[in-house]
Amino acid sequence: MGLNVYKFHLASRQYENTFFRMFQATLKSFFEQQGFDGVLVGFGDVPDGDSLYPDCVLITKNRVLIIDFKDWNNVTVNLPGADNFESGKWTTSNGKVVGGGSVNNANPYVQLKKQRRKLEQLVGGRLNEDAGGIGCLVVFQGEVKINGEIPGVDEPWFMIANKYSFGNAVYDMIDVRSDEKNDFEAMREEYFESEPYLDNVPLIDPSKYEEVAEANQKVEELESERDEYKSAYEEQLEKNKALREKGESIEEGLKLMREKEVRLKEKEEELEEAQADFEAKDKAYEKTMAEYDTAVEKTKQEMEKTKQAKLNNNTERQKALQEQAKAHAAELDYEKNLKTERRKSIFGGIFLMILFIGAIILLVDGITKMNRASEEKREEREQAEQALIEDKKAGKVCVGLDELVEYQNIKNVCVEYVAGDVAEWKTAIYLNHFENTDFTAIIWKNSGIITFEEAKERYANKKIRVRGTITYYEKRHYYEIQVDDLSQIEVLE
Repeated sequence: MGLNVYKFHLASRQYENTFFRMFQATLKSFFEQQGFDGVLVGFGDVPDGDSLYPDCVLITKNRVLIIDFKDWNNVTVNLPGADNFESGKWTTSNGKVVGGGSVNNANPYVQLKKQRRKLEQLVGGRLNEDAGGIGCLVVFQGEVKINGEIPGVDEPWFMIANKYSFGNAVYDMIDVRSDEKNDFEAMREEYFESEPYLDNVPLIDPSKYEEVAEANQKVEELESERDEYKSAYEEQLEKNKALREKGESIEEGLKLMREKEVRLKEKEEELEEAQADFEAKDKAYEKTMAEYDTAVEKTKQEMEKTKQAKLNNNTERQKALQEQAKAHAAELDYEKNLKTERRKSIFGGIFLMILFIGAIILLVDGITKMNRASEEKREEREQAEQALIEDKKAGKVCVGLDELVEYQNIKNVCVEYVAGDVAEWKTAIYLNHFENTDFTAIIWKNSGIITFEEAKERYANKKIRVRGTITYYEKRHYYEIQVDDLSQIEVLE
């Protein structure tokens, strides 16, 4: 089987796509050489993993690895000491800091430690713990030197590598003995939404095309040289003919003509060899292209099957939600009818009391007035509650985080909370609530209205008021408001 490669999200930057292509191709070759099996998921979606956005997850029979790419090159990275490895910053030789993907993560170690804990909670008993459970690997995409050491207590699950050493690091982390085996394909299907990677086909070595182009260029050069020698030979032939007609000696001309004839023959033989070489390379390249096209078509068909399966799953999910909605509506109707019957029963009892206990008519009248007054207060209270609801729908009053389900899909709703976690992912910036990660304000990076650094400075750990349409993101089980203009956000303190 070797290594099967999958991908879901688009990378946010071109260099991530480029490095992932090289990374997966290297691992595929490595797995084939070593006889390993597994799956690699790049930029996968984890529907049940709250705030779990790994660059890569490698699942093998023996172990699961979370892999995070860092775009640094030609620097030395200084690690903090063991006493503050979790809180210290990773600094570079040019005075910069290697971030941990979020303002709340001091460094990549903290970032991956959190992702490791979330993935452990997600997969639960499906994980083979004999081999050390989940490992984490930071891969720098360039030539980076590491100054410092990883604390001994973390070495069994945490490693750092660069573009030249990540193969050895992966080998060291997955080549461990274990009695139990991870069902890697089943784990991928259950926990990671992804599709077959389009480059999961025979790779075309660019040098193959370059060889064909060079061979063709050599043929053209030799053809030009052959034509020059031929012209020189024919020119000398004409000169000898003219000398012979004049009765002059052509001995020297014959000597020159024989020399040019020899050169011309040598050049034609060289050209013949070059043409044979070009035809062989061109034929081999055409065969490679045909194999590639076949593999691409096969991969596209597999992707189409995956998409159709997802569509069918979404249809079934929608049917289930509709059935739940019908059941909820029936329950509300039942409660309404029950209240009506109770109210009828109460008034029926009062009527019987009036008929059979005429002596206490005045008392009943007093009770009725009290009930009427109570009913009026109840109606006033209900009107006030309804007015409050209308004000919340109109955005005049902010809704609480426990009321989000009641106000979703309504425009210009206001939500007030503390943005304790300002996080960044591939394509978006998230203003998460500090205590309740079931709600966030999302700003798409391609909107260009604010950068991640500006968002951290402006909103981190501040009480804010966000206006917009509350939508429920079913895959991750949280509510969100999409921010298209910064006027939607108001900083309260």
